[in-house]
Amino acid sequence: MPRYLHSAAILNGFMLTFGGSFGSNTVNNTLLKCFVSDFMLYDIECDQWQKVNTTSLHLEYLDRFGHSMIAVNNTAYIFGGFNSVLLKDLIKITLDSCDMFQNETLCTSNVIKCKWSNNTCIRDTSCTSVKDSNSTCTTYTSCQACHIAQCHWCGNQCTSTSKCSQGPSNCTEKDTCSIYSSCNSCAINTACSWQNNVCVPGNGTTGCPQKPCSEHSHCQNCTSNSCMWCSNTAKCVETNAYVVAFHYAQCMDWTTKNMECQGEFSLTYTN
Repeated sequence: MPRYLHSAAILNGFMLTFGGSFGSNTVNNTLLKCFVSDFMLYDIECDQWQKVNTTSLHLEYLDRFGHSMIAVNNTAYIFGGFNSVLLKDLIKITLDSCDMFQNETLCTSNVIKCKWSNNTCIRDTSCTSVKDSNSTCTTYTSCQACHIAQCHWCGNQCTSTSKCSQGPSNCTEKDTCSIYSSCNSCAINTACSWQNNVCVPGNGTTGCPQKPCSEHSHCQNCTSNSCMWCSNTAKCVETNAYVVAFHYAQCMDWTTKNMECQGEFSLTYTN
């Protein structure tokens, strides 16, 4: 999954990455979760990625981006970050070592690639010849994002294989249209239509503004074209791109309403 403002450190031959932001329109202007708390391991020797399953740990409260990470021996320390508020907590992550596992089941069922040999758990340095693309597909949690990544939605999960015991599932037309967050992106799909600032099933979209939001230089023309105007930075952005444009909430005064443009309208009081 593409991301930025995450952290990374090298531990025992792996690069451990944590958190970060997907951006609200990273992939084809789709609505994705802004910041996350997932761990990914990159096997440097084998050039392979895998997601660490932390479902049972309930790490949702650790969602963040813009944090820092440092590795000391076999432990990573994560500090601070941002998730709509500035954070000051310290997270300690210890990566298991193979020699700590005392039986074959535990040895071969962890994420750090160990193998059982001569009644001892040791590091497995072999690399599989075919990379498991499913580890990437399983990071997508919505049908729309799954299909955009050219994976397959099976039941309620995303997978790399097109063979699904429950029968392959396609996103409904309504869901497919709802992933587009701007008029121009909605117009890409001829089965969708941009109506009242929302992309819905229809017969195509016409009449979208020619300029992207970033090219509007005044509040009036910005908000008139379904964009968001930040007055203290004098910047026009997509309405769903606040986190992308202002990583640390630099925009302190914004509007999407034309009538709220400061200095560009007048009020008349009648007694």
